[in-house]
Amino acid sequence: MITKVHFHRFKRYGENTFDLHPEGISLVAGGNNSGKSTLLQGLAIWEFCRMVLEMERGPEVLFEGVNLKGLGLGDEEFSPIAVPSLRHLWTNLKTRKEEEKDGYTLQAGAEWGEGKSLHFGLSLVNDRLFIKVLSSNIGPGDRVPRIAYIPSFAGMVDKEERVSLAIRRRRIGEGLSGSVLRNILLDMYNDNESERMRIRGGRSKIRDRDLRELRRTDPWERIQRTLRSVFGIELIMAPFREEYHSYIRVEIAKGEYVDERFKRRKGYRKRDLMVEGSGFLQWLSVYALTFSPDIDVILLDEPDAHLHPVLQTRLLDNLESEVGGKQVLLATHSSEMMKRSSAPSILEISRNRYLKFDYQKIALLEGIGA
Repeated sequence: MITKVHFHRFKRYGENTFDLHPEGISLVAGGNNSGKSTLLQGLAIWEFCRMVLEMERGPEVLFEGVNLKGLGLGDEEFSPIAVPSLRHLWTNLKTRKEEEKDGYTLQAGAEWGEGKSLHFGLSLVNDRLFIKVLSSNIGPGDRVPRIAYIPSFAGMVDKEERVSLAIRRRRIGEGLSGSVLRNILLDMYNDNESERMRIRGGRSKIRDRDLRELRRTDPWERIQRTLRSVFGIELIMAPFREEYHSYIRVEIAKGEYVDERFKRRKGYRKRDLMVEGSGFLQWLSVYALTFSPDIDVILLDEPDAHLHPVLQTRLLDNLESEVGGKQVLLATHSSEMMKRSSAPSILEISRNRYLKFDYQKIALLEGIGA
């Protein structure tokens, strides 16, 4: 996982390096406008550069010694975060070359594992963004971390169409994860149905040991278990056929979860997902986007924003038990989460340090008005 990140002329970071804990949950804490979201957004842009270059030119473009010209993109193709214009990515909106060797004046780099590193440069020319690898020491067989950026929940709509992965990335980057939540849930459900068919293998039912393993590892099964135990809610995915269905429907039923069995409430009429409160939808959005087995690093930007204090700590507890060996950076204002967490897991962003002792929480909590 990522141990160090470096930014040059990215938004508020003129020249900043952050050392990160490579595993578990790090609470990125501080007052308003202290740089919490900027750190997460910088990593989201690093991930966007990796993804675009790999998709357009193949994984070899990231290897040490490969020196290719920059890849040009239009502003409509830039999707990791929402900005009024691409100039707003640069510190003080200054995109021109100053002391850099070339025109790639915005830089984002990351280090991980046994000294592996990958640094990208960005340049803006006539409103066109260019991306290239500035330095790398990776080669064939080296895994580059995969990152998911999840801003606060917003954008839920009553009729959600099936959209492409590119559109989903753009909407999530714009802070509208709610507008593609049903798409994400449908993918999870379909993958679960396919896996059930595979492990059934033509038999009339799935073997008990296979079913236990599926419930332990499958994202759809895990998210259902969490929602049943925490909220007493079960998701119901309506059939969706690309040929003639226009909108994705996800409904909920309420009931009790006892001894790993969910008993629906008698007489309760299932209803659309969006009628539930913003706290539930925030929780669901976080879980739907963090359970992907392909993701190594999860960036959560204030996931506690709509949650009651009790649910804030429950969210933290559940993340600790569910994310496994992933690395999580969680930007937060929540005093409840900070009280609940150990001091060494809290990154005080304004001082660029992890706390060492519990008494250091006092000044941090005072600084956010708690």
